[in-house]
Amino acid sequence: MTKKKMLQARLQQQLNKNNKGSSLVTVLLVASIIAALVTVVLAIVLLNVYMKKADLEGQGAFYDAESALEEIRAGLAKDESDATTTAYLDTLSNYANLEDEKKTLNFDEKFSEIIKNKLTDTSSGLYKISTLEGYLRGTKMKDGVGAEILTNPADAHFNITKEGAVLKDVHVRYTDKNNYVSEIKTDIVLEYPPVNFQNASSIDNILTYGLIADKAFDPRGSVEVIGNAYLGSELGKDNKISSANVDFNANGTQETNVISGGNFLLDGSTVNTNNIAFWSDKVTLDQSEFNMNTGSLYIKDDLVLGNNAKSKLAGKLIMFGNPWVAADTEADKNPDKAKIQSSEVREAARDDMPSYSSSIIVTGSNAGLDMSGLNTMVIGGSAYVDSYGTDGKKYRTRQDGSYERDKNGIRLSNDIVTGQSMALKSDQRAYLVPPTLVGAGLKNGQNYQNGLTNPMTANQYKALQQEIMTAKGYTSESQIQPTDYVNMDLAEPTLGASLNGFVMAHNPTKTKDWWEDNGYLPSVRACAYPTTSGGGSIVYLFIEFKTVGDNYTGQQNTDYIPAEAFYNNWYKLYNSTATNYQRLLGNIDYYAYYGIKLPKDVNDKTRMYFTGNILSTELFPVIVPDIITQPDFTIDLNVEYSKQSAYYQDAFFTLNKNLSTRYVTLTGDEKQNTLFNNLITESVKVGDKTYKLSGTKYYVSPTGEGAVVHKGDVTYNNSLENSLRNETDVNGDKHNDAKINVIIATGDVTVNDNFEGMIIAGGKVNVKSGVKVTSDSDKAAKALQARKEDDVNDTAANFVINAAKYLLGGTGTVDGDSGEITMKDYVTFRNWTKQ
Repeated sequence: MTKKKMLQARLQQQLNKNNKGSSLVTVLLVASIIAALVTVVLAIVLLNVYMKKADLEGQGAFYDAESALEEIRAGLAKDESDATTTAYLDTLSNYANLEDEKKTLNFDEKFSEIIKNKLTDTSSGLYKISTLEGYLRGTKMKDGVGAEILTNPADAHFNITKEGAVLKDVHVRYTDKNNYVSEIKTDIVLEYPPVNFQNASSIDNILTYGLIADKAFDPRGSVEVIGNAYLGSELGKDNKISSANVDFNANGTQETNVISGGNFLLDGSTVNTNNIAFWSDKVTLDQSEFNMNTGSLYIKDDLVLGNNAKSKLAGKLIMFGNPWVAADTEADKNPDKAKIQSSEVREAARDDMPSYSSSIIVTGSNAGLDMSGLNTMVIGGSAYVDSYGTDGKKYRTRQDGSYERDKNGIRLSNDIVTGQSMALKSDQRAYLVPPTLVGAGLKNGQNYQNGLTNPMTANQYKALQQEIMTAKGYTSESQIQPTDYVNMDLAEPTLGASLNGFVMAHNPTKTKDWWEDNGYLPSVRACAYPTTSGGGSIVYLFIEFKTVGDNYTGQQNTDYIPAEAFYNNWYKLYNSTATNYQRLLGNIDYYAYYGIKLPKDVNDKTRMYFTGNILSTELFPVIVPDIITQPDFTIDLNVEYSKQSAYYQDAFFTLNKNLSTRYVTLTGDEKQNTLFNNLITESVKVGDKTYKLSGTKYYVSPTGEGAVVHKGDVTYNNSLENSLRNETDVNGDKHNDAKINVIIATGDVTVNDNFEGMIIAGGKVNVKSGVKVTSDSDKAAKALQARKEDDVNDTAANFVINAAKYLLGGTGTVDGDSGEITMKDYVTFRNWTKQ
């Protein structure tokens, strides 16, 4: 081997042995490649993150746009609910006049009309975009962030279809804080709710009533009543609730009926209602509290607060007594168009108009009324001042002793109607004839010596009568005309108006002869009150305004002015002077020490209806103007209100007869009977055998539910249940744990232990302190159907009239369908697209 080759071989050998440098290069090369790959992957990941973030924010904007549509949907659901209620009441008010197939048609047409009036512009027929924008709350556009409606006003078409009302092309855009935008276009349909008027022919299920007291409810201490209850038709002065604490609670989540057929008079007591629909003829509080925490309060007559009376109302207050609606004076001429179906209501109202005029009256000191929690307030009538004629009679009589009636058959009371839906006791001074007008300038241009004062003593009144007789040449007091006492054409100095001028100012184109010939000029009423010392009486001269035009018929009539409207505006005129206004404030301070708080949105005419002035210390000092009656009003609003008032009048009458709100369900006999006699029979024939309610009979079911049927009074306690446990069921078995779940008694029922089921008493239901009465329709149904071992036809259900309506197939179950409708389910989206 040559030397050169040897050197090359040695170098090659050395290179093969030392490869550290090449490895480093390889490592560096591989690391560079990996770094490049990581960079690429990281870039892809970051891009994906950014894309996902953008997608999420875009979805957020989309979901916020959905939230905006849901807010609009919620607002429309409220419109749907209001329209359903009004259309339903309208259909029921005309129920007897509509053929079956036209009831639903009437409802749909009324529903469509209400929705259209609410949502559309009357001139263009297009829906109002501003109304939909008003439904945006949490999503409403603010500082560039939020929802806005982009619908072109020219494209805001409103259609009525067979499904309901359709709002076309509602276009909503939502912009979030990062300027991400999402848009949704859709049609919105307000569907006709599936109201079933066939059910209006059936009465309510009595098994849901824990207690039914035909005469009165008498709690003796702290008592709780859970579920529906009827408290009696004779509550009042002789059957008041004294020194008791009563809680009325719903049995479950659905609003529960509690009905007082008479005056729910509390004396030193406290009553709380929770999710209750409380119905009463009248509610009177003396040293007592009545609190409606949730639910509804329906009153035919007045809510009266005496000394130290307190009431807090939240929810819905419907005082449905409007005397002219109740009397329905046109019904005799047009029976087919009668607003009130109940002729009994019409007859009673014509005999006693004040009892059918709802108002709130504060008669005592330290009285407080908090209505700030109400979302609906209706006060359909005006307060009356209890008055007696100088003959001491409540009603005006003719010389032959018969009652005076007007041309509409209304019995004329000596009570004085006022211009207020809410009144304080001493406000009656506003309706007194101003003293400056009494006898002023009527004695040959001079004042009567015994005039210029009001009120006056009985002796002074007699002396004034004698002066009038002498001046007029009368030979008897009976010849004296009411206007002989007062100068009706003399302007009262501080008020700047005469009584005749005040009335005639409504239509100055009519001559005084026209007003006088039609009997529309104001008059004077003399009323006497015994003095507390018993030493004679005081005579008051009250202003008597007259109703102008035909009585209200349910149609718009600008020539009709109810007397209440004149009283209303006279009251405001009277308190326009500084002296009278200071007296008014003094009244409020004294009689309403704790204040009268009105609903916060009292001026919202869609939810608040009242016929006269309302005083409030929450808005103190203020006289809230009337809504329904005023001298220059057109009564479009009254048309709708009168239909609802008529419905409630019929409903209250019917509740006291068969626990239903549907007058059409009553037969002729049922209208005359008491509730007990409409529910319970004392003798019934089943097959060839007659069963009579006599003595005491016990029934027990195979599962231990029991019933007792008794002629006379019953006391519920352990002893009564022990008697039940000695009875055998249809199989011949006894039940040591049997419980009484149904009590039917012709007399009083006294409850000394907690009770579950149904009590029906022909007299009173007395409840011991600490006792809870709970309705349980399932247990009551099983107890009613319990059969005797020796006679399977012998059941407690035999004594319940039409028991088959409440029981299904002998299973002991009852119809639990509440009929509750979620209005949001009937506001739907169609043709939905998003961008």
